[in-house]
Order: sequence, then C-alpha cells, then structure tokens
Amino acid sequence: GHQRTWHNGGINGFGSNISRLVNDDLCIVILGNRYPNSADAIAKDLAAIVLNQPYQMPMERHEIDAVSVEILNTYLGEYKLSPTTTFTISREDKKLMLQRTGQPKFELYPEAETKFFLKVVDAKIEFVKDDNGKVNSLKFEIGGNTRVAQKDK
Repeated sequence: GHQRTWHNGGINGFGSNISRLVNDDLCIVILGNRYPNSADAIAKDLAAIVLNQPYQMPMERHEIDAVSVEILNTYLGEYKLSPTTTFTISREDKKLMLQRTGQPKFELYPEAETKFFLKVVDAKIEFVKDDNGKVNSLKFEIGGNTRVAQKDK
C-alpha cells in the first residue's frame, strides 16, 4: 500500500538496495559485502519496521542429513520459470544442483525432504508434488518474492 521506487544490484559477493517510499518521506540504503546477501529483504523489513507493519526476522537455515538418492532423482529435470528462464536440477553424487539459465551450477542444501536452500544467495526451493505424488513444479523464493516454475514433461 506504499509507493516505492527502488534499485538493487550485486557483484563479486557484494549486494545493495536503495528503496525510497515516495509518500512516506523514507529512504533506505542497504550495502552488504557478504553472501548470502539479502539486501532486498532487509530493505523491505526495515521499511515495515519504520511503518509499524508486520515483518519477518531473518532465520538461520539448518541443513539436515542427506535426502536419499531415490528421492533426489524425482526432482531431476528442467523447470520453466518463464519463456526465457529455466532451472535445471541435476545430481552430483548425493548432492542436488541447481543451474538457472545463463548462470553457473550451485549446490542445493536440504532443510527438509522437499525443501532446499542455497548458500550463495538467500534463496529457497521447494519441490511441489501433484495428487499422485509426482513432482510437477518448484517454488523459488528470493528477496521475499516467490515464483513457481513448472516441470517440463
């Protein structure tokens, strides 16, 4: 309900966000020098604090023991986020890997059987199953925003 203009960026382990809430006389600048860097989420939560709105405190992620290879294999494949962006999920030994179009591969760390997180950025992946128990999509959350990518058949 608040008009916001903003810009963000990141390179070589650094991240930034500048957010200006135009009608609230509020400007937030976040500069970070480590990954995962959640400058967007921090700016959003700081604005919520100032405006006395709900916000979420950052939480530490905890990796669980390895998920079985049989279960990991059900997640393998390509997931379409948009016509030009695909997530490719692959496996290297007992590790699940994610590669977004035009980016390098990164390891996904399990926090539950269907929920994983990245350490290079503050992002989460959840594999979604249909009524028959077959994986048909994934939810990708980063910076407080969640998008769904459909699994290619």
